[in-house]
Amino acid sequence: MAQIKILCFTWNVGNEKPVASEHAAWLPAQGRGFDLVVVGTQENSGWDRSRSMQVAQVRTARVSLDEQSLTPLKASTRATDGITLVAVEAHASSPIAPDRINVSLGKWEQIVLERLGAKWVVVQHVGLMAMRLTVFARKEAMHGLITNVQSARSATGVGGAVGNKGGLVVGLCYGPISLGFVSCHLAAHMGKLVERNNDFYEVLRETRGKVGASELVDASFAFEHVVCMGDLNYRVQFPEDHSDGESVSSAGVEDARDTAASTQRALALIKAKRYDELVEHDQLRTCQAEGTAFVGFREGNLIFAPTFKVERAVGVHYKDKRVPSYCDRILWKSQPTSEGAITQTHLSSVPSVTTSDHKPVVAHFVIHPPPRAIERAYHADRQSFPLVRLSNVRVFLKGAQIDFLSSTCDPYAVFHTQPVGLLGDDEPVTAVTKSDRRVTGRVLAGLASDERARRHLSRELTTAKLADGDMHGYTWAWTDKQLPLLRPMVTGGEADLQHVTLIVTMFDRDVVNQDDSLGSVAIPLGRPTVHRGNASEYHYAMGVEVPWEHGVGYFMCNVSVSLGLAVPIALTQANKERAGSQATTLSRHNRLRRGLACASAGGGRCAVQ
Repeated sequence: MAQIKILCFTWNVGNEKPVASEHAAWLPAQGRGFDLVVVGTQENSGWDRSRSMQVAQVRTARVSLDEQSLTPLKASTRATDGITLVAVEAHASSPIAPDRINVSLGKWEQIVLERLGAKWVVVQHVGLMAMRLTVFARKEAMHGLITNVQSARSATGVGGAVGNKGGLVVGLCYGPISLGFVSCHLAAHMGKLVERNNDFYEVLRETRGKVGASELVDASFAFEHVVCMGDLNYRVQFPEDHSDGESVSSAGVEDARDTAASTQRALALIKAKRYDELVEHDQLRTCQAEGTAFVGFREGNLIFAPTFKVERAVGVHYKDKRVPSYCDRILWKSQPTSEGAITQTHLSSVPSVTTSDHKPVVAHFVIHPPPRAIERAYHADRQSFPLVRLSNVRVFLKGAQIDFLSSTCDPYAVFHTQPVGLLGDDEPVTAVTKSDRRVTGRVLAGLASDERARRHLSRELTTAKLADGDMHGYTWAWTDKQLPLLRPMVTGGEADLQHVTLIVTMFDRDVVNQDDSLGSVAIPLGRPTVHRGNASEYHYAMGVEVPWEHGVGYFMCNVSVSLGLAVPIALTQANKERAGSQATTLSRHNRLRRGLACASAGGGRCAVQ
């Protein structure tokens, strides 16, 4: 399969009718040079009063991983008012019929399709009030190349339920590569930083289990590559925008405000094209550094002027009541083993668009297919599979107390992989353990295994505003007996493991309500540059931030991988130590499975090419 070229476009339309001719600035005629075009818009409804076209939106039902092959989806097309629409349907031989939900396409989608031309079709469209997300593809891609099309939506507006704010998600497989696209409209105004972060996590939480091949992970972990874009509403906040003069922080920013002095400071930097200095004070970049939002996402260099709040005219002219800010963003995240497979080749705003107080942002991506397709070895001798052991696993979370009835939590972890299903259909699960009551400086001092990790923990998991005895958070460990022995079902040994990511998803068991998510982490299983071992086994230490909606966290462990002739020896030693003796699986521990806070519907996995 050739490389995939994707155009992603986000725009807050401002509820004004777009000028079709202005979109030549971001969308090449006939979609020249691209395989997919992904368009997310916000405040895009008030101008469109026409009768909407209807298209069947199909979400592929889950396909059992017991099947050795998946039947590619077929595409049926129909014409409505001269516009070609597509309904992606499961093949007649599929054992599970897809869901059908009628959604509408309006004039905006017609504008895009007319510029793309007759060789393009709508793969999926999902909307929520004034938000829209549409994926377009070339017709030829619909004949077996694009499969497992899914969608979901989340409303985070007034009361956490109104759809004026929230997010839309579309997932699909393009050949063997799983792709996710998230379009968000998060809470507005300078002082609503915490609300923005909460909105982002709520979108991920509410759409979990509805997109991707696993019910257990959200969109940020469910795909090989995921793009998140939209009017994220993060602002440029200078220290003087905060009453105590401190730098931007996700804590205590409720009184942050736009000031005349800050507006003039931003305008001066824009005039001098010193955009890097603006980015230094960008709330989103600060949250990423703190680990409070968009953990693991990457973004291209912002070498253009802020996109908000502008006059509705050609060029970039700012209104003086708001600090000019980079509200409109496009970020992406890949599995660790696939980070080198995606390249952003272009990122810019579109200053020639005149009809909104936001300027659109457009990005181009090139995705290279994997050098080899990793196939699950259904009938291979289990003794030929590698052995993966995690040990010295420590998790630290600092943030809000998640259970008002208890100052501790009861964490367990579920293990799965990307590509999906390499650990079997019945996911391995740790034993349930018990956390410490709170994270303290004394606890941290005794647990960091290296100086770099120690510094990170001290920075992320402590705060000068709280005495050591008042620290809130959780820390726990799983013993070797509680951790399952993992046997990825691959026969290519180390060559296959270089393309496999282990995903660890953690939950707090709740005997009354649904289990709370404690975040997920991704661990690449290939041999890293820094490791110990020999040709048949290798060992390395991992430390990674935990994206957690209630605060910040850190996950530490040692990883041991045995291959070939080293596997029986390693298994003998593991059995001698009773490693994994207390671990279980989801099907064997029904109490856990019933408690998982995830939806039951969703889509299948990518067909192996």
